[in-house]
Amino acid sequence: MITEKNKLITAYLFLAFTILLYFLYKLEKIVFNPWVTILLAIFVVFYRTYIFLIRRIKMTDQAHIRNPLIQQLSKYGYLSDEAVKEIDRRTNYFLKKKNEHFLKEGQNLSSYFVIAKGIIRVYFRRNDKEVNAWFGEENQIFGSILPIYANKPSFENIQFLEDSEIYAISSDDLNELYRLYPELNLIGRKIAEEVCIILEERAVSLHTESATERYETLIKQQPNLLNRINLGHIASYLGITQETLSRIRKH
Repeated sequence: MITEKNKLITAYLFLAFTILLYFLYKLEKIVFNPWVTILLAIFVVFYRTYIFLIRRIKMTDQAHIRNPLIQQLSKYGYLSDEAVKEIDRRTNYFLKKKNEHFLKEGQNLSSYFVIAKGIIRVYFRRNDKEVNAWFGEENQIFGSILPIYANKPSFENIQFLEDSEIYAISSDDLNELYRLYPELNLIGRKIAEEVCIILEERAVSLHTESATERYETLIKQQPNLLNRINLGHIASYLGITQETLSRIRKH
């Protein structure tokens, strides 16, 4: 990242070299001393290289700042400057209205995405009822497992519960990036491992915890959820009625 320290170092180097040339000129040595010419050439090469690297760092930093997908991927491991720029180039930005869907049951849409602003619910249908499986908020990586890992149609639906902004990349693009940038393979593996852990924890919770315990876990993990979605969605997630949820909340 470009800092004030970088700028000061550059300014001091340039000033020092300018002063050196001035004194050499005054001493009338600049014309007759070939080492001065060599020194000047070395300085010019050094300075131009420094500026080039600073510009590249600045471009990479800007991509990190404006693209939350890159921010989240970089939490799992190192990303080279080239990988960052290529991910940024292949990322798609979407604005979604409340109640719109990112994915519907039966579709084969294999993309990873990050919510910059907004919230989603993932649900499936059982006996003509919508059953919520989980909720997603900002700064997390999401995707439907079957389309991404098995290339099969999804059995779940992903719906936006607020007007939302998302950054997405297709699994085809990501697989191509895995081939081009080996460090991304490790990141992809870590994400897959995290998904497996989350799924197992949810399965265990569903079969071993009471509705009250699941409610407490949900609120602990996503404390702002109650302020953003209606209680009907939370009751559906817990597998209870809204009346039962109201009693749990009172206690």
